[in-house]
Amino acid sequence: QNAETSYVTSPASIAPASEFVAGGVAFGHAERVVRELSDEQMMALARGEVTRRLDDAAHYRGLGDVDRALMLKAEALALADRLDAYAA
Repeated sequence: QNAETSYVTSPASIAPASEFVAGGVAFGHAERVVRELSDEQMMALARGEVTRRLDDAAHYRGLGDVDRALMLKAEALALADRLDAYAA
């Protein structure tokens, strides 16, 4: 779903009980506010993720963590390829 989610400051006070934890509530039961995003907004967010991953890759390479840097760079390039294909 194409949406931005943020959590409400006062979630529901009654949630379904967990069948596994005594006194617990089921995981993931919370209220949220959802706002639809335009294609341009989604593309901007995704391009920001590409930039963030490339910046983080450069940072980790500088620290000598080459494996993590290469993984982040690969993620950035894969995401950029998908974005380019989507835009075409």
